Amino acid sequence: MEGDSEHLIARSIREEAETRALALPDISNFEAIKGHGIQADIDGHKVYVGGPQLLTHLAIDLPKSLVAVNPRGRW
Repeated sequence: MEGDSEHLIARSIREEAETRALALPDISNFEAIKGHGIQADIDGHKVYVGGPQLLTHLAIDLPKSLVAVNPRGRW
């Protein structure tokens, strides 16, 4: 998904993928969600990549099994 991102880390990921000659899926509808992460379509599925702020932005509650791992909610 990092293929269209302007982020510095994304650029490094792309360069390493090229170095390793990895086969990458086709990505469409890439969008950076400022301050939260990215989203794109991969094989007909909407995929999001980001941190806890992205979950809040998307109004997604963590499953209890994950909350139990980090009960204070600090990442």
